[in-house]
Amino acid sequence: MSDPSPADPSPAAPAPSAPDRASAAIDAARITADRRIAAGAVGLAVLCVVACVAATWADVATGTVIRPEPLDWAVWSSTVPGAALAIAGAVLAVRLPRHLMTWLLIGGGAVAALNGLAGAYAVLSLTRHDGAWPLTSAAVYAGARLGPLLNLLPLLILLFFPDGRLPSPRWRWAAWLSLGSTGLVVLVFLTVPWRIESADGEWPWLDPPLPPIPDGFWRSALALAPVLLVVSLLVSVAAFAWRFRGSTGVRRAQLRWMLLAALLNMILILAPAVVTELPQDLSFVASLVSLATAVLIAVSRFRLYDIDPVLGWTMLYGGLAVAVIAIDVPVFVGLGALIDEPIAAVLAAVAVGVVYSSRRESGRYSRSSRPACPTG
Repeated sequence: MSDPSPADPSPAAPAPSAPDRASAAIDAARITADRRIAAGAVGLAVLCVVACVAATWADVATGTVIRPEPLDWAVWSSTVPGAALAIAGAVLAVRLPRHLMTWLLIGGGAVAALNGLAGAYAVLSLTRHDGAWPLTSAAVYAGARLGPLLNLLPLLILLFFPDGRLPSPRWRWAAWLSLGSTGLVVLVFLTVPWRIESADGEWPWLDPPLPPIPDGFWRSALALAPVLLVVSLLVSVAAFAWRFRGSTGVRRAQLRWMLLAALLNMILILAPAVVTELPQDLSFVASLVSLATAVLIAVSRFRLYDIDPVLGWTMLYGGLAVAVIAIDVPVFVGLGALIDEPIAAVLAAVAVGVVYSSRRESGRYSRSSRPACPTG
């Protein structure tokens, strides 16, 4: 009796077609490229942090000296935001290496870190070593010229936040107008002769090699720069408002983080008007750190919906702070013009306290008058 025939083997899985193999190869190549881009971004961010640490060391090693006028600013006002921007960009690069926000943060961190390191190096060389160290002239230029460029970072982030794209193709011409205005301002900052920008005299190291240009042209360019910045700001704010108006869900939560950063920036800009002891450098640093934090949370979507209580309290107390500033300064100035300054200060504080108390009571009434949420 013959053995029974073995069972038929199960049919083999079909081989992947040529288009599937090509798609898999493209995906693998993209993953490899993303890893390399992320590694490069993280490496650049690490260099920024190292530069910030080196700048801090150079500033401490310099000690108390009379800083040259082009470099008479606090080194930490560049190193702290430089490290914050670079670290936020590195965290985003791990997940989103190609995202525009990633590179705007790292680029801003690189500019701030280079500005801080160059300024600290130049001051140390000029004051302790008579400018004999190598690259002192380049460090003076970078330390004096790069700082104002950090003011342009919020404009660029606001224009492309949160997905790195414009709201729609119809915004292309407005974006080019904004970017063109920003580019012209950058060009003016980097090339205007120092004798035009400052009354401290000429610094040959700060003037790039350019053909002779009349001083009237440079004065007109400096007068035009604020107008160009306003144009760029209006386009960026309009783009943000357009996105916010039609947003829902996740996109609305992302935009609200940027709204929170904008409110904090407004408060920090106005705060020195009342708190005269508050350094302007501190408000500048805090504004950039808050911007980096908002971009990091919104784009990575980490604890994205925790914005609601934070934004609510910020709007409440931010509004009160703005009201206090708007009332305190005119009242103090007006009373100070009529009576002695100590009495004016007391009366101004009383006036502001009355207004604040009324706002607080109205807010308490509005909260207590809300209907209770239905149960069941």
